[in-house]
Amino acid sequence: MVLKIDIVWMGKGWHSLIPIFSEKLKKELPSHVAATIRVARRTPHDEIDPSSLNGASMLIPTMEKCGPDELRAAGSNLKLVYQPAAGHENIDSQACKELGIPFCNCSGKNAVSTAEGTVMLMLAMTRRLTEGIEKVRKEATIGAPTGHTLQGKKVGIIGGGKIGKTFEKMCTAAFGMQTCSTTSKSSRRELEDLLRTSDIVSVHCPLTENTRGLLGKKELEMMKRSAVLINTARGHIVDKHALAKALQENSLQGYATDVFWDEPADPSDPFLDLPNVLVTPHMLSSTHEFFDAIADRCAENVKAVFIDNNPSVLQNRIV
Repeated sequence: MVLKIDIVWMGKGWHSLIPIFSEKLKKELPSHVAATIRVARRTPHDEIDPSSLNGASMLIPTMEKCGPDELRAAGSNLKLVYQPAAGHENIDSQACKELGIPFCNCSGKNAVSTAEGTVMLMLAMTRRLTEGIEKVRKEATIGAPTGHTLQGKKVGIIGGGKIGKTFEKMCTAAFGMQTCSTTSKSSRRELEDLLRTSDIVSVHCPLTENTRGLLGKKELEMMKRSAVLINTARGHIVDKHALAKALQENSLQGYATDVFWDEPADPSDPFLDLPNVLVTPHMLSSTHEFFDAIADRCAENVKAVFIDNNPSVLQNRIV
């Protein structure tokens, strides 16, 4: 008898992962198991059609809201919520707990990919890479613009998780930078000292009630006018209005980010037209190595729940 596992991909992005997951599941699961991945339908208002979740054995939310309504819409077959990333502020863990649905993520798997990507953004901003690319396409030029080296500069890292620590090691080992950092246990004074003294501030903390709007008008004004702010965590950690004003007034040298306030970013958003802004489409963790690692983790967790009936061995279990 064939065991069918209906996996619903809820998000609009990262669809390149689907064939990788499908191939891994086909390879790792027994021959009597048929696991299929389908993408949730969307309404004309670009919201998930709840009826398309019905019958799901497993949900993969990515950036989509996954709360009581979505969990109940899936129905009684739902046995697992799997987040192929570290961030999970969009998933209602309490609802999962109350409904008895295991929920796990992939914390730490994207550390190297995201940290390397953060280095890329840091270099692009401090060496004025996008300006140079635009200049050479528009005029015959050589030797400009002029940027800054990283050696000896101070980078302040907000967030003490694996990504932040990996990024810190890269900064010291590769560039000889000075570093300081804050965690969720740090004092307000420690955060303010970091903002005032850092040449580069890099955000790596999760989005929580305490970190939403963590960097607002007051905090941005503490930073050096020559400082660069980098955000590879979540858009809402930084106040958009206050940031735009600081960038327009050149009270902050620049902002580089892999995350936006609403994703995907609206191409017509005037924020994207600011000359001292560099935005990438939440792609820094998108490497073949990371995708292979989370496909492995997906197969392990599917085996634990659907084959071995033993959710106690789930990897990175949150609920």
